[in-house]
Amino acid sequence: MLITGQEVINGGILRPAPSNVRFDVQLLAPHVDDAELRFVIPMLGQSFFDALVIAKGSTISNYNPAVGAVVSGFSNAAYETLWKDKGLMRFCALSVLHEAEPYIGVQHGANGLQLVNAEFSENAGIDGVKFMQQELIGKLERLEKSILTFLCANKVTYPLFDNAACPSDECGNEEASFCLVW
Repeated sequence: MLITGQEVINGGILRPAPSNVRFDVQLLAPHVDDAELRFVIPMLGQSFFDALVIAKGSTISNYNPAVGAVVSGFSNAAYETLWKDKGLMRFCALSVLHEAEPYIGVQHGANGLQLVNAEFSENAGIDGVKFMQQELIGKLERLEKSILTFLCANKVTYPLFDNAACPSDECGNEEASFCLVW
């Protein structure tokens, strides 16, 4: 896994996902693998994804001093830039939230499927889940384009990234990132 449920909610000033810091991490954890399979690996390619997972190891990045020491996700400066500054952490977090949403709003209980309600709140229902997922997909699409643009413009720095995913450019010059056409 490249991201953990804890990283999804404890981003501090980075706030990778629109979730409350008191959010139950256990509601997110089972959906990390699904999110990475659906969104992250297709964007990065399996080889680059695997390299990032190995480089990150079991490190749980933390950029929120309110919940502990600040910990970078990667010791490799290029990977850390991609993770923190260019949006890969945010992309991973939003994809986990997208995959978890249906199972947070509707849960399997002893009496079958149930909308979860707390004492002082009201469940947003199926329409709320669908709305949130649509919003998250929009964010993921925009962020994916931004990350791919960065990776394609920096192919030399990220040699394991499959540059076949990069769009062709109309200038005939692969180094001219301003000519990239999606």
